[in-house]
Amino acid sequence: MTYKHIYLFGMGRVGSNIVAQWLSLCHEIRHMYIDRALRAYFSPKFVKASLVGKQNIASLTRFAKMCESRPSFCKRDDRIIVYLLRDPYNWWASVLQRWRKKGLTRGKRRIMCDKYIRPGFKQYARQALGDANYLPDGSMFISYNEWFSDGIYRLTLCEFLGLTDCKPPPSFVPQQNQGSSFDKSKFNYRARKMRVMERWREFENSNEYRYFFDSEIVEMSKQLFGPPPLDVL
Repeated sequence: MTYKHIYLFGMGRVGSNIVAQWLSLCHEIRHMYIDRALRAYFSPKFVKASLVGKQNIASLTRFAKMCESRPSFCKRDDRIIVYLLRDPYNWWASVLQRWRKKGLTRGKRRIMCDKYIRPGFKQYARQALGDANYLPDGSMFISYNEWFSDGIYRLTLCEFLGLTDCKPPPSFVPQQNQGSSFDKSKFNYRARKMRVMERWREFENSNEYRYFFDSEIVEMSKQLFGPPPLDVL
């Protein structure tokens, strides 16, 4: 089975931009359903629809609503739902860096963390761990950490999707949302050199950074991504 129609779920700063670009290089994929913020960077014929939650977080619980508005997509045999997650230590650092550069006040950042970021991570993690069923059986989880660092993992994903023309990750930095939270476009066409697994170092002594974490997130991260890079509790 080759999946020609893909719906990609991913929260902001999780790596969905570059993974969407990578998938778009495969000629066997006809259409992708992605975050509204990414649509301008793909051909309108390729990106057929978008669905996004508040604060640019595509909530997994919105899948049922998408099926109501686009029943033909949900009934296709050659479609698959893909959802992306990045380890919370580097992901939260990227989100926090982005918010600070945008000038969000500390109070606003805390509200956003409580209302969207912490619940959003837990929702995706529960789905990936098999503790929730927001998405249909057969939906595919992508670990951004493994996708970025492991070529064998990327080949395995291609095999699962039935793709025969799996390409290396793009070397450019996607320009939507001003590129990387830390480097912007500094590593354009050298994206593999970005230190995306060490973003946490920027905030390791920050109380605001540590505020995001609780025992549940730490345990979820251990199960999905292995030992944590630092003690946050």
